Amino acid sequence: MPTIPLRLLPVLLGLALLLIGSSVRAEDEQPKKAGKEPAHGKAPSPITELQEKHLAEKAEPEDPIAYLASYREWVVDHERPPPKDGTNQAVYEVWSAVLRPRARRMTGRLDRLMKRKYWLPEDGTPVRVKSEAWSTFVRELGGLITELHGAYSRYDKVVLRDRGGKLQTSGNRVYDSVYTGYGHPYSRWHSGVVYRQRIGIRFRHLEVNTYWNLMRRYRLGWGWRRGECLNCEKRREELKDRQKKIEQSQQLIDTTRETLREQMLALQVLAAAMQAQEELAIAEKIDALAKDHLLREPAEKLLAALRKARAEAERYDGDSSSHYAQLLRNWVRAYKAGSALLEREAAKLEDSEDDEDSKGEDGKAGKW
Repeated sequence: MPTIPLRLLPVLLGLALLLIGSSVRAEDEQPKKAGKEPAHGKAPSPITELQEKHLAEKAEPEDPIAYLASYREWVVDHERPPPKDGTNQAVYEVWSAVLRPRARRMTGRLDRLMKRKYWLPEDGTPVRVKSEAWSTFVRELGGLITELHGAYSRYDKVVLRDRGGKLQTSGNRVYDSVYTGYGHPYSRWHSGVVYRQRIGIRFRHLEVNTYWNLMRRYRLGWGWRRGECLNCEKRREELKDRQKKIEQSQQLIDTTRETLREQMLALQVLAAAMQAQEELAIAEKIDALAKDHLLREPAEKLLAALRKARAEAERYDGDSSSHYAQLLRNWVRAYKAGSALLEREAAKLEDSEDDEDSKGEDGKAGKW
């Protein structure tokens, strides 16, 4: 074996390091180039990796109007017709009958929800729904979920069958929790709600943080999902075998079905986040009361009732949009009745204090 002169060792070592650095840079640059064309399964979903610890992190408030604007882009996808060539004719017909008449109505409701006049503060980043706008908020949000649930129920019954060269839809589909479509199933999304409710809440602000984190994760999740679904339609063209094309078309149907469920859940999380923010405002008023104040006990009872109603609506996972809408109305009804009662009692106390001409520190702290 030939020996290497010692004076050449530094040169050879430098050359080796240079080559290694070049290969590392090439590997680093490769994903950036590949990122222009999304590859199925390469990028992990923010929903898949979601854990309780991610929801307990400190978080800046999530802008609810920005959340709705991003969500609207997701819903607008339903307005675009799927291809209707060959085996996809049935996919197109299902879309035409189920989603096309609903899509514009859904975006219209979202446009109304995003109007700045319904949100507080009036300037800057919105944080919560105005007290007088809760009925409108619940009505529009409930209507959105009704539209989504109606479409989901129809898609849930679709099974594609091959009848002598003509693809048809047939049968009543029984929902199977094992999902074989693209992206990740609804159950992964709903696990985020379960994680959020399972976190031990010691401080009121921490609970709101869990909502900001979950909303932000949902926004990232549906952005990832949209890319995956677009990519799966491109891969559909590469399949040549007819049976595989039929299976692929069924997967498109199932993907839409799962997307509709996830969109309903995203609205449930938004509603619960806004309710939690309103409860935080009530809690801050309670903290400003003297410990022996007459309003403190009824206000605490109101807060407990609101939290219970919110948690029940947030985790609802049933098949009735009307039942969920009723759960939302239960919270609003308790909120309005309780707030009105507290305002009346506070006014009475203030009048009695004025009559006695005693506006001490306790009196000032007692204003609701």
